[in-house]
This record gives sequence, structure tokens and C-alpha cells, in this order.
Amino acid sequence: CGGSLVAPNKVLTAAHCEITTYASAGEGTIAYVNFHDRTGVAHDATQALATTENVGVASVVNHPQYDSNTVNYDFAILTLPSDSQYTPVVLDFDDANVAESGENLRVMGFGTTTQYQSGSTPSPNPTSAKLLEVTVPGMAYATCVNTYGGLVRDTMLCAGASGLDACQGDSGGPLIRVSDSKQVGVVSYGYGCAWPNNPGVYARVTAVKSWMCE
Repeated sequence: CGGSLVAPNKVLTAAHCEITTYASAGEGTIAYVNFHDRTGVAHDATQALATTENVGVASVVNHPQYDSNTVNYDFAILTLPSDSQYTPVVLDFDDANVAESGENLRVMGFGTTTQYQSGSTPSPNPTSAKLLEVTVPGMAYATCVNTYGGLVRDTMLCAGASGLDACQGDSGGPLIRVSDSKQVGVVSYGYGCAWPNNPGVYARVTAVKSWMCE
């Protein structure tokens, strides 16, 4: 899963990545900060690029209202053992600035670039070795609700178009408003990848201002 540095020692990601499950099982979780190219870096590697901070995660907390069945409140916070040298992204907590229909938003991650199909080879499709990004159009909330019905809650927002979307492996990554570079969402779920009339669904950061600011 991806994530974003939102404070000197805090990383925001998606609760459905189940990092708390691995942590409770005693498995170490590593956070890579300023990580753009994982060519030759194993999944559990202890070394990365010279410009990348590679640190063990001190603690993981899911949003207290996270529901694994509905994926509502799909947020998790990773606490690092020390402050990062890199500048955190700015979160947009202003409800007046919720992404609107057609607004340019940028999503990024190391996920797959094609939708996995049963029986395809390799299985599943490989994730990207380099950090990729794509600009996706925001979608009006009412339109998104019409698309997904009751699955979409007011803690979520939608973005994407045919051929433009996040995909498997991008979960937890940031959705950034292009105009001001502020983070407005976290990659959560969707039907397929970049399918027509099936936008990506993102956890909306304005919904958790009080929790994030605790």
C-alpha cells in the first residue's frame, strides 16, 4: 500500500491495507519516505535508495469508526519513531473545498497499470517498479452515489474517467488537488480499474479533521 507523510512523524494510509493486522501478529512494518523507484528493492528490503528514508513503524492506528464491510472511514495513521527530514503534504480540511465535478486531481502509487483478469499471466498483474501518477477528474457526489448506490458514504469522494484511475496496489496513496497541491483523499476502492462510468472511490480527508488533529 501507499501512504503520504502528513506530519513530521505521521503517515496517512488506508485502514483496509490491514497494517494493524500485521503489527498485531508481530510482523515488522517498514515505511519508505521519499520513495520513487523500487527497482531491485525487495518487498521486505531493509535498504532502499540513498535519498529514501527507510524506518520501522512505531505504531499503527485505524480510524475508530472504520468498517471493513462498508470500507467507511478508510483511514489509518502510522507513527514513525522519529521525524522525517522531508516536508509533509498539506491536508485540506476545508469542507468548502471538497473536490468538485471536473476538478483536476492527481493520484499516485506503485499499483498495477492494467486491471487483473482471472486466468491472466502473470497472476496477478505486476505492480509498477516506479512511482506513477495520473490526473483524474473529480466527480459530483450525487453522480457517484448514483453509480455505486448505498456503498458511497458522505465520508467519501469519487474521481476518475475511462482510462484514468488508481488500481490494485495503489490503496492508501494520496489524492492531491492539482491547483494547490493539497491532499483531499486517500485511495480506497472501486469497481475494476479505469472502467467507463466506474470512478475510483477515495476516503475524504475533510471527514476526519477532528481525528487527524488530535
